Amino acid sequence: MNDGTIKSIFNEGHMKVEGETAYCVDINNGFKNGYKTRHDASASMSAAQIEDVALSLEYMKQYVGSHSNLSTNQAYLLEQCLVWQRLSEHLGWQCDNVRVVYSEISQDIQNEVYDGAKSFVKANKGRYKCGGYIYTGEGQDIGQFWAELNVGNAKVKKTTANESVTNGNAMYSIAGATFGIFSDQNCSNQIGTLTTNENGDTNEVEVTAGTVYIKELSAPKGYKLDTTVRSLKVEAGKTVTLNVSDVPKVTETLVDLFKIDMETGKATAQGNAALAGAEFTWHYYDGLYTKDSLILNPLYTIPKNRLDF
Repeated sequence: MNDGTIKSIFNEGHMKVEGETAYCVDINNGFKNGYKTRHDASASMSAAQIEDVALSLEYMKQYVGSHSNLSTNQAYLLEQCLVWQRLSEHLGWQCDNVRVVYSEISQDIQNEVYDGAKSFVKANKGRYKCGGYIYTGEGQDIGQFWAELNVGNAKVKKTTANESVTNGNAMYSIAGATFGIFSDQNCSNQIGTLTTNENGDTNEVEVTAGTVYIKELSAPKGYKLDTTVRSLKVEAGKTVTLNVSDVPKVTETLVDLFKIDMETGKATAQGNAALAGAEFTWHYYDGLYTKDSLILNPLYTIPKNRLDF
């Protein structure tokens, strides 16, 4: 539909403007053929009223897509009744249960449609961008309404930045990292939280389509906290993944090994003894142990090193 004000000729029946279906929006006035002028629905309806009607029609659109037994005319009659029912509830017309004659559409189908529309509206408030036009002139006002899905899903995939350090090492885990999803780059308005599993995948959080900002709130076991704020563009109806890698914490330790005489505590051997030529084997364990709790098998062993003096 074009923006702006246009004039169109309406005749009673299945009404359309520029290929889009239109509906009677004032049950208390009779219809008259002729010219009507269009204006934005927000000029005469509240945002809640527009959303209610637009979502009801969106439900009907989806319902028709999965129920091929309805004819085009039957679908239009149900849509028209939905418009009247929703507006009646808002405007107090006292015809909230207006229906098509049961000889045209069965009571069971109508019950399913009207109840389903109410549930759909309740479950989807805020998830669609809704709008509409009202056409005014002689006789009953005419309306057109639309609803466009306006949400998508955001998630994170976390990996290690150094597999040679973390792979097979129980001191590191990518599970349990938490990320905040924010609507602003300053990260002052958090709208969701993501948490990684053992594979580095997080849950999905539904957000309004557009750009969101993601920041790590807590690092997983063995990793440094990444305070970088990253942007993620989310499209309506799609799931978008932010890929990040965390830097593992490592300790750069210089080990000085000294051999001393056990009795004197000095680095000089007694008598004919010698300290030179001793060999040592280094074992690495992926955990923190005491002498008493040390496990039998190390993760790996560094070959013997000769100690010369």
